[in-house]
Amino acid sequence: MQGLFNGLESDPVQNNPEAFNFNDDDNPDDVSIFDVQGLFELLE
Repeated sequence: MQGLFNGLESDPVQNNPEAFNFNDDDNPDDVSIFDVQGLFELLE
């Protein structure tokens, strides 16, 4: 989770939004803090 937060603006993360779609967007265009929060909820 911390790794995703730290790399949130990196090209590998931003160029693959479907792989980091932890907040269940229907058509993710980018990765946002909401995806980090979604991952946190999954790991609780």
